[in-house]
Amino acid sequence: MKIKLLNIFTLITFMLTVSFIPQSYATETTVKLVNKATKNLSEQNNLQFIAGEHYVVLNKPVATRDKSKIEVVEMFSYGCPHCYEFEPLIKEWVKNKSNNIDFWYFPAVWNQPMKLFAKAFYAAHELNILEQIHIPLFTTVVIEQKKISTENDLANFFKEYGIDNKEFTQAFNSSAVENQAKLAQQHVHSYSPAGVPEIIINGKYRIDRMRAGGLKEMLEVADYLINKEQELL
Repeated sequence: MKIKLLNIFTLITFMLTVSFIPQSYATETTVKLVNKATKNLSEQNNLQFIAGEHYVVLNKPVATRDKSKIEVVEMFSYGCPHCYEFEPLIKEWVKNKSNNIDFWYFPAVWNQPMKLFAKAFYAAHELNILEQIHIPLFTTVVIEQKKISTENDLANFFKEYGIDNKEFTQAFNSSAVENQAKLAQQHVHSYSPAGVPEIIINGKYRIDRMRAGGLKEMLEVADYLINKEQELL
């Protein structure tokens, strides 16, 4: 931070000095110097996010679903307190992004309890009630700490949102939901997360809470990497 403030002070001092130069001496060289100083300052500020220290470069890039946009993927789990805390932050952050950002999110799966919640997520999607149950399911598991560890537990939860047991069972055990849960496992294998919540930027970079320095900091690193990728579009 001290380096950043010093660089800003240096740039401002330089620009003020240039402003007092007589117009006859304000040559193209002077303009180039100002532009170079601005560019150097930007590059120095960006150095606060370093590959391997603040984010991870994936060993093998993962194909994105829309190459005309910058993909932002959120990995979460309903049983994760940090994911619960992160959810409103990232959803509000996404609202302020431009139309060239392709944001989507999915439930990470690397054990049986996570697969159960993943199938709940995709069943809710099939039943068109994902927006209704998404945060309540988080709240039930993380805040209220109610036991949801079986298909029957989930059926009872879905019943509170107008889905009867037969309707839930058909969706939960459908081939579509099973295939999407398996695909979620494949995503985890491709992204090699350290945990959840995590963000993947354009199939190239992985951001986790520990490296970034916190949940809000994850979004700051994401902004940096999105700007980095926008230059390549």
